[in-house]
Amino acid sequence: MPEPQAQHKIFTLEEANALLPQVQQTLAALRHHVREVLAQEAHVDAWELISGQAEPQDDVRVVNELALLEQRRTEFQHACAAFERLGGHLKDLDLGLVDFYTWMDGELVLLCWQEGEERLRYWHAVEDGYAGRQPIPGT
Repeated sequence: MPEPQAQHKIFTLEEANALLPQVQQTLAALRHHVREVLAQEAHVDAWELISGQAEPQDDVRVVNELALLEQRRTEFQHACAAFERLGGHLKDLDLGLVDFYTWMDGELVLLCWQEGEERLRYWHAVEDGYAGRQPIPGT
């Protein structure tokens, strides 16, 4: 098994806390892009129904709506890549759950943050997930 630190950025508590404003902005951007993609998918579905054609690609309006859908999906993918570059791991977009790898007492664990918390106050073992959240000692 490869070394975990080779695969993931390792944060100190201070580094992860300093990143939270950017994380919050990026979560908002991701949610915006999800709404845009879902709305455009619904729009495409409606145009396909309205066109009533067997081959939607023959209807210029449907083709244009499909192109816009692809553009919105690409924008969402770019927002996902921007989040990944931050180094956090998005666990649940709706809840705003984000984990950050760190070392605690010689063990690789995850600092666990949920949107609405002003700073990181919890951690859990890599295999435990959110249900295993525990207070960070000294916070």
